[in-house]
Order: sequence, then C-alpha cells, then structure tokens
Amino acid sequence: MDIRMITLLEVISALSFVVTTWTDAAASNAVGHAATTKLCTLIKHNKKAAESTTARQKQLIAEMGRLRTLSLKAEAAACVAAKDDTAALTLFADYVQAKLRQASGRLENLAPKASTAAAALGYAAGRLDETVSVFDQAVSGTPATQYCLQVTSGGTGTTKITTADPACTALLQEDPAAGAAHGKYNYAAHTAILHNAGGILNSTSSTCQLTKIASSGGYENTGSVTGQVYCGAGALKINGNGPNVEPLAAAAAAEGSAANIEAHQKARHAYDKFHAAAAAQTRPTENNYDSWKDDDRLLELIAKTLEAQTNKAKIEKGDSAVTAARDKLLGGDQAQFTSKVWDKLQKTKLTYNDGTTLKSELAEEISSDKNFADAAFRCLQAKRKEALKPKIQQKHCQNDNAAHKPEEVCNAIGDANETRCNKTPGCHFVASKGEGNKCTLSEEGKKAAAKQEENKAGGGKMAKLTPNAQGRKRTTANLRIVNGRVKIARIPLFSSIRNWL
Repeated sequence: MDIRMITLLEVISALSFVVTTWTDAAASNAVGHAATTKLCTLIKHNKKAAESTTARQKQLIAEMGRLRTLSLKAEAAACVAAKDDTAALTLFADYVQAKLRQASGRLENLAPKASTAAAALGYAAGRLDETVSVFDQAVSGTPATQYCLQVTSGGTGTTKITTADPACTALLQEDPAAGAAHGKYNYAAHTAILHNAGGILNSTSSTCQLTKIASSGGYENTGSVTGQVYCGAGALKINGNGPNVEPLAAAAAAEGSAANIEAHQKARHAYDKFHAAAAAQTRPTENNYDSWKDDDRLLELIAKTLEAQTNKAKIEKGDSAVTAARDKLLGGDQAQFTSKVWDKLQKTKLTYNDGTTLKSELAEEISSDKNFADAAFRCLQAKRKEALKPKIQQKHCQNDNAAHKPEEVCNAIGDANETRCNKTPGCHFVASKGEGNKCTLSEEGKKAAAKQEENKAGGGKMAKLTPNAQGRKRTTANLRIVNGRVKIARIPLFSSIRNWL
C-alpha cells in the first residue's frame, strides 16, 4: 500500500514543467485574463485533488488508529466487567472490531484508485501549467507589441499586470476537509471562451481577450500552420481565427469518447472513482450513537448472535427481534447508550503492567494501546486458568484418597482471589510471587506440612503400628480434596489402630 501512495509533489514535479517546443505555440495568440483564470482554476483544482488522494489516505489511517484504541479498550472492559454488563460491552467491542476491519479493507481498496487519480490529475494539471507558462513567456518587452496575457485594461498593450494570476499561484491545500476528499471540479461549467469573446475589438478593449493587441506583434497563425493546434491537453484550441478555450463538459462522457480532451476525461473519471471510495463513514464515538445504531455491521452482528442463541437458520438484520435486542443491550437513543455502555466502559478498572509495575486504573485514564492490550491479556489469562481449574483438580483427584501437597492446595486457589487465599488455613497471598504462585504456603502452613511429611516417614505414634496398619492409616487418613474443598477421610477402626487410639 505504501508503494502506491503517490504524493502531489511526486506527480506535479514530474509533469507540471515540461518544456514546450515553439511549434506548439507558433500559431498562438495571447491568452486573455478570463481565459487564464478559467484554465488556472482547473490547474489549481487538479493539483489540490491530486494532493488529497494522499491526504485522505492519511486521514483514514488516523481513523483506523482511533478505532483500534477504542476496540482494545472495549475488549478489556468487556472481559473484566460485572456479569450484568458483559453482554452489552462485548457487543460494542465486537462492533468496533468489525468497523476496524471495514476501515482496513477500505484503505486497501482505496490505494490503487488514489494512485490512478493522482497520476491522471497531475498529468492534466501539468499540460495546462506548461501552456499558461508558454503564453506568459510570449509577452514582448516592448509595450507596443505586448500581448494581452493578464492585463485588465489598456487595449493598446501598454498596461499589463506584473504579478501572476492568483488562480494559478494559490497555495496548495495541505489537507482536505476532515472526513472527505477534495471537492470535484464542475466540468459542465467549464464552457468555451472564443478569441473575440463579446465582439470586443483589439484596439478598444478594456479587458483582455484571446487575441493580439497590435497587428504588428506577437504570434499569428499564418500559412505555415493549417487546421488547428491543441494545447493544455485539449483545453485550448488554436486555429486561423485565434485561440479559443474549449468546453470540457464532454469529459463526463464514457471513457474514450471525448475527442481531443481524453486527458481531462481520464482525470475526471479516475477522481470520481477515488472520491466515491474515499467518502466519509460514521465512526462510533461517545456522542454519535444515533448516527450508527442502524449501521448494517451492528445489526448483522446482533442477528448472528440471535441465530446462535435460538438455533434459527437465518435471522434478517431488519427483524424486529434484532432492533429489540439492540435497544435492550445498547439502548434506544443516545442517552441510554451513554448510561448502558459508554459510562461503564470508561469507569471500568483495568489492571495492566506498564513495563515496570502492575497498575490498576480506570479505562478513561489509560491512553496507550499497549496498556489496553496488556489489561485484556491478563484478564483473559486469569479466566482461562479459572476455567481449567476443575480439569486440573479432576486430573489430580481421580483417587479421592490420594495425597495432595499443601503448596498445591494454596496454588489452586489462584492469583485472582486474594481474600479466599488469606482465609484458607495454611495459605497467604504474596503479590510478588510469579504467575500461578501468588497464593502460597504461610509459615504456619509450612510447619504443618513439614510435620505431615514427618508422620509419613514413620515418626511419632505411627512408628508403633504394624506395617500393614501404617499403610492403611496413611492411605485412609490423608486429606481429601474434592471440588476445591478439603475434607477428612473416614478412618477404619482396625484392631491394631483401636489399640493405638
């Protein structure tokens, strides 16, 4: 994509200042002010439009960045939210993710259209630029033989403005308006201007016209040039009567059908395609729920969710059940959305590691994508551990009488339940411990565990038992762990054990 993004400078610098041979201008008369203004207006538009192909792509990239941040924030908040808020925040997170994928696809599809439009517009602007430049150079240094290029008075040619026409030299637009590409040129309004527009004579003209001022000076169409010559990619036609600005309305026709102005036709069609693809689309934010609550992406997500919940083969996005579910989860208007989703999204407390310490902050206080991603990862990791705990217990507790290490009993409580850990006899919570080991044995627990190991090794009263009795004692008197709870196993009262008791 980066290779195809063409900047205006690359296009215009290559095409705007092409040296024109004198044969192109040999039959030309001077270009009047009105004609210059019309041609320069098109030049200015083409340059700005070519520039906006890159600028608009930059805007879309920035929009994608904002969507990505909102997506990560919503995903993290949905993970740690209270049970009653999970469904709404999850739906919103899924919708933002869908909009992010849509924006990415739009940008990828826009790149080739942008490069084509920039090249076509740059070429047309360059041909016009060189034409105006040639006529500018054709002005004589002798007032009596000067041609009327940009003068607004003085039909004798003794007056001419010495500064360039503002329409040709206006500064380029750095960026188009937010959320849009540069406007399209009105080719239908680009009508013809004849060499003797208005029937004004050369000698009495108080305004410029497309002809020479004095019959003894300047370039004329003589017998050496027959027919007509086109300049400015066909926008200016020069024949035996003088130069005429050509109409460009035909540029709207199908490609290849506008004689002599193909470059302008291609520029128009290429930019029309880019402009349509670059149109602004609503991005979900805090205060514009009413503008996107009927977005197809959102309704399709809800429809698919309902299909899965109801086992229906197909639910259309326009179904009343879809809008009812939307209103229930996200709200029916802006105020409800703010209350149901946005406020809870911003006020959710997220835990993340900033690279040095573990922090807990409200979502609205976090701005880093990395921190949002870390918060979501930590939450999902904790949930996976919680979900796997019954499986781990089942694996280690197939024999209810099997011995469990006291350390394992504490670890099984998990890192996310500090209160339960501290209330469990023999366990205490140590935040500095590694993942999965924060709930660990306390000093009292370690002593009890050591004593238990000593008894297993044959110390204490167990040494007085017969070998068989000792085995039965150890097997049946161990602690049993069932569904995370510690239970005491039954102790059979064999004769040898009765005597010991």
